[in-house]
Amino acid sequence: MPSVKRGLAPIMDAAISHWFPRNCTLVVARGAIGLSLLIAGASTASAEYEPPHVDQSCPTPPPVVGQSAAVNGEHGEVGLGIYVTSRGRAKKIRVTQSSGFDDLDNAAVAAVAGWHYTPAVRNGGYVSDWMGLKIEFGQRETGNTLKSPTADEAEACAD
Repeated sequence: MPSVKRGLAPIMDAAISHWFPRNCTLVVARGAIGLSLLIAGASTASAEYEPPHVDQSCPTPPPVVGQSAAVNGEHGEVGLGIYVTSRGRAKKIRVTQSSGFDDLDNAAVAAVAGWHYTPAVRNGGYVSDWMGLKIEFGQRETGNTLKSPTADEAEACAD
């Protein structure tokens, strides 16, 4: 399991230099807690650098949040800093912005820890680097329903 640290200071200390904008909206299921995914930041990419990002060809299972979160009306946005290795795995995950609810923050961290990423590319080679990710937990439906990965999808993305 990747290490988890809270707060913005560790991210600044690690000198995150390359983030990029990209939007993707996802919803867990009809009537359930919604999930919006926003890969945040401003691109400083050049022709020699491509930042890391979520590998959309692999399954990205949604965070698992208990029904109590929905019943209690818990919602909010979780900002994450993710250190993606040159092999496309999350090595470190830091909560940079809390939703205000530990169960939502922990669910976001646990979900992205298992996702696959496309590593950063610098001068033609894969390199490890930080990326930013925001996950919004809400109670609205936006149209795209997440589903569990098929056995073939899971196998294709397995390490």
